[in-house]
Amino acid sequence: MAGSEVLIRGRVHTYRPQSSKVFVILRQSGCTVQCVAEQSNVGVNMIKYLKQLSYESFVDVIGVVVVPKDPVKGTTQKVEIQVRKVYYVNRALERLPLGVEDAARSEADIEKSLETGTPAVRVNQDTRLNNRVVDIRTPANQAIVSIGCQFENFFRGNLLSMGFVSIHTPKLLAGSSEGGYAVFRLDYKGQPACLADVRSFRGS
Repeated sequence: MAGSEVLIRGRVHTYRPQSSKVFVILRQSGCTVQCVAEQSNVGVNMIKYLKQLSYESFVDVIGVVVVPKDPVKGTTQKVEIQVRKVYYVNRALERLPLGVEDAARSEADIEKSLETGTPAVRVNQDTRLNNRVVDIRTPANQAIVSIGCQFENFFRGNLLSMGFVSIHTPKLLAGSSEGGYAVFRLDYKGQPACLADVRSFRGS
């Protein structure tokens, strides 16, 4: 695809501004690619625009695929995107409770940074749990979710091949489920309960 124009969408993982150039790393579903915007190609206003990007924002990038002379390190894709246009799809807050890059850092890397005198940021467990929507974007958590999905598909395929049928059996919850509206409430042995659904399989 070298030399062809593409449209890609992803989250702003990191960006590194220079005087007349901006390097932006986009991330989507664990894949990353480096986008390069040069002032000579996009103009001064675009460079200023890119220098104000906020991490984790969704952006559309239109650019040309280029195979660089020196291999790209630190991204899954070994090509660069020479930026022509950039559009915000959904802008994230300027200050997030945690950074994905910080949350993805291993304890070994943190301990190593302490020896250099410039300690790296450590994201505590309570911060992760209180901001799960951001923490789940780290490569490790993305891998866990993907593996779980493949296991579920494996078991589902095997059960369906043996004639099982997927059903939704009722279960009781102590409180209302997600959303908290349109739930069936009842009294269960003197305590309030709500009816919810859970997916399972039964034999044919």
